[in-house]
Amino acid sequence: MVVDVADDPIGTPSVYLGADPRRPYVSIGLPQGIRRWEFMLHDDEPTALCDDPAFMRALLARHVPDPAALHVINQRTFTHHGRVASEFRKGRVFLAGDAAHLMPVWLGQGWNSGIRDATNLAWKLSAVLAGEATDALLDTYTVERRKHASDMIDVNMAAGTVMKMGRLGGAVRDVAASALNLVPKWKSYFTELRFKPMPRYAAGVVVDQTTLVPGRARPGLKATRRSKGVAALAPFTDSAGAVSPVGLQFIQPRVNTADATNVLLDEVTGDWWTLATWGTDPTAYLDEVALALVGRHRVRLVSFMPETQRDWAERQYASAPVPVTVVGDTTGALKDWFDLRACGLVLLRPDHFVAAACLTRQASRALAALREAASLTTGPAAEQAPHPLEGASA
Repeated sequence: MVVDVADDPIGTPSVYLGADPRRPYVSIGLPQGIRRWEFMLHDDEPTALCDDPAFMRALLARHVPDPAALHVINQRTFTHHGRVASEFRKGRVFLAGDAAHLMPVWLGQGWNSGIRDATNLAWKLSAVLAGEATDALLDTYTVERRKHASDMIDVNMAAGTVMKMGRLGGAVRDVAASALNLVPKWKSYFTELRFKPMPRYAAGVVVDQTTLVPGRARPGLKATRRSKGVAALAPFTDSAGAVSPVGLQFIQPRVNTADATNVLLDEVTGDWWTLATWGTDPTAYLDEVALALVGRHRVRLVSFMPETQRDWAERQYASAPVPVTVVGDTTGALKDWFDLRACGLVLLRPDHFVAAACLTRQASRALAALREAASLTTGPAAEQAPHPLEGASA
């Protein structure tokens, strides 16, 4: 049962998740001075109780001094669902947000998951409608988003089970929670929701780091039969980190460029493809075919540098065949990122996930593999035929 009240009678900005074994509840301070409560209805309590003022006041009596004086603006019931569509695309129809997946409110991830759907789908539709990719790119939407949405639903359902434990289970849970409070590191792991699954694309618009095979990306760097020769390279075996960054979001520290100071990296790389190297000129590793692909698909070339070397690099790369944006690493975050990973070059997707990561000398191969994984078209844009999705409405 949900109750929305104007003129918040509590006034704190906090969100309370009350794991009361008698009746779990949520209390949330919303914008415009609204306070929301959500109370679990027991199996023997009909939804018609939602319209009973006495029942509602009894629920609120433990939360506010005078429930009868509250300005109730909305009350209703709803059911916590955990559902996910089998496909997020069928022809010209795409599902996103609540149309694609439903999850309980316990961890507040329903809206976040919808935003992730939108950012994944938007750039792919843009690429297809602009003639820069074929229709096959849109099939990666389900491949990339469904698993993470499903994993998030599982975590939300598990959180609900913990919240709704009875007296005995609740007592055990509360003792465990009290023990966690004694260890700040463990406490922050749960209070900051660090246990929730982060999106990682193991299939779709990704390139495996060790094999440079398009369409799939294993998280580890261990050798396989197909990658035996490649994985024997020292950077793969001796790297401080044994996990590939492919399929994960890239970091976003504050950086400097010739045109801007102390800006977020996303503001520099923009909203399309980026090819970035650490400490070197990226054009030095691209053959003619790769340079043509860079021009065709508006790939921004970036060189990450220690801030102390930025001026030198800007002068050095001024005569590069393709413009290179030099980014000054003012915080050391970019250097630390590359220090822990067996790569000197990354290809970033328009949604800022790592599509490919490799050694600098593998740049052209990685770009060719990315072209295949993303179903990118070749040749000048003017030569591309009109796409069947052109003119479609959302």
